[in-house]
Amino acid sequence: MIRNYDALTVGKYEAIMRAEREHADDINGRNLAIISILTDMNKDKLLDMTVPKFRELMDQATFLRRPLRPAPVLKAYTLGDMTLRPVADIQKMTTAQYIDFQTFAKAPDNRTAEMLSCFLVPDGHRYNTGYDIAEVQKAIREYLPVTAAQGLLAFFLETSRRSMLNTLRSSAETLKRTNRRKKDKRITAATMELNMSIHLLRAGAGFPTSTPLLK
Repeated sequence: MIRNYDALTVGKYEAIMRAEREHADDINGRNLAIISILTDMNKDKLLDMTVPKFRELMDQATFLRRPLRPAPVLKAYTLGDMTLRPVADIQKMTTAQYIDFQTFAKAPDNRTAEMLSCFLVPDGHRYNTGYDIAEVQKAIREYLPVTAAQGLLAFFLETSRRSMLNTLRSSAETLKRTNRRKKDKRITAATMELNMSIHLLRAGAGFPTSTPLLK
């Protein structure tokens, strides 16, 4: 029985998120699915269990009612027989990495392992070169604690946010200088849009937050 977030892997976290969506209107079905994930017991075995024993398992799962707190980012992660290193500097990311991350981040279903595989790269390799990225995603699902995953995502998103802010500020300043000479309404409108984007990014718009899973 998994009793805390540190023991909950990305794969099981994704499975719980799917259970939350699939049983949104069925609290008993949702709780049964979640306990099955946490215990690796099939649903038939759980249904044959006495009510007190099942309630005991539910009590042990109450950690899911608390917020998930991200773990600090490490220099390397050993997952099974793989050593993965995070790309800490967004300026060193390839365009392919960044585009792939944006694609997975916008997916309607939870794609934590895929997002993480965009910037967790096997030691000694470049992104998606000389290794099977599907194996990296499998290792992330099977071995990486969700607390570490959330720490990595928060770190990358914050790094990305700061980089984007710097780019937007530079662009807005360039447009402002240009408009001093041209007085063009289109440039004024574009500058206003950039400033609005800067304001939203500074406020943290679009950033995911961790919420309790168990109702």
